[in-house]
Amino acid sequence: MITSELFAEGSGGVGIYVHGLSKELVSQGHEVEVIGSADLIRPCTYTVYKLRLSKFPLLGMLAWSIRATIYARKLAECKRYDVINAHSPLSFLFPILYKSRTPLIVTIHSGWPLTNPRYMLQNKLFYFLRDMLSFARSTRLIVLNKSIARALKSFGVPDDKIVFVPNAIDWKRFAGAKVIRRTFRAKFDLPRRSNIILTVGRLEKHKGIECLLEAVRMLEPSDRRRVSVVVAGDGPFRLHLIQESRDLQNVSFPGFLSRSDKIAAYHGSNLFVFTSKGGEGMPTVLLEAMASGLPILATRVEGTTEVVERDFGRIVECDNPRELATAISELIADRRNLQNMGAIARMAAKQYDWHVIAGKIMEAFESARRDRTNTEPEPAEPAAKLSP
Repeated sequence: MITSELFAEGSGGVGIYVHGLSKELVSQGHEVEVIGSADLIRPCTYTVYKLRLSKFPLLGMLAWSIRATIYARKLAECKRYDVINAHSPLSFLFPILYKSRTPLIVTIHSGWPLTNPRYMLQNKLFYFLRDMLSFARSTRLIVLNKSIARALKSFGVPDDKIVFVPNAIDWKRFAGAKVIRRTFRAKFDLPRRSNIILTVGRLEKHKGIECLLEAVRMLEPSDRRRVSVVVAGDGPFRLHLIQESRDLQNVSFPGFLSRSDKIAAYHGSNLFVFTSKGGEGMPTVLLEAMASGLPILATRVEGTTEVVERDFGRIVECDNPRELATAISELIADRRNLQNMGAIARMAAKQYDWHVIAGKIMEAFESARRDRTNTEPEPAEPAAKLSP
């Protein structure tokens, strides 16, 4: 595995993904080595080679990708790997510099760059060229949502090269958590009888939290008194959002939540809201909230429409606070129905457990190996089998 981010407190979705996948593959009997950058939360069942990542965004990533490529070549001189899995966008230069007969699989975690709302025009063009060069060098592309697959095909990437595999979580960790609901409410001073509306994530402009704040303002006074909104997470937009919500007494910003506090937040809330404007792969927090038994209210962006079903959720248009407010009012009107929707969400999330998803990823790995074996001469000595 090649990734500039690994699972640690505060890590993003890519780090959580690589950690979960690596752990699951090891539990199934495979050997996994990861070139990464962050300190891991112990215990760790796979081998990690840590390369320091600079704080300078673009130059830092360029330098890290070059070092990761050199390090991977040195490792390949010592042992033969069956596959190399690079995780984009963070290790973006590695596939371009990569030269080996070992099959390379690139996993794309973000949305399609040309329509990603978090990018300026020059960034969109840069990341588009970066991705197309990476795709040209890889044997397989794993995408987390189908809209990315459609975009890739429209730009000439062969259909048999693209593999759609959803995001994944440790389902038992969230579904089986023994959490007393009132613990979270007491810790963050939330009313016992209030409907807790929760959103979790990095606080950036494209996450659409301003739309949620405006929707709360649009609620009827009786509904507004019945809800408490918790915006959990940190990021460059947090202070601005706090200023924007000064007139809303029922909105709180607890900041970054530890793993245990996040699970408690899921189990102590009544509804999970996800207001992203786009640029998503398949949001991990959606799957975590579902596994914790929360109904979902999300905007219509890539990665959400493939997950959220009518039985346990609602989809609204982006940047439409009126529609969002109406959906909130309808959902909180019947708490028993909310609980039933949450129970359905918990079971629906089971299909995204790592035990299931890792098997699909292994099929992509095996397919890439077969393609490489059929198109290149066999090595002097037989390659080790992937199966445990």
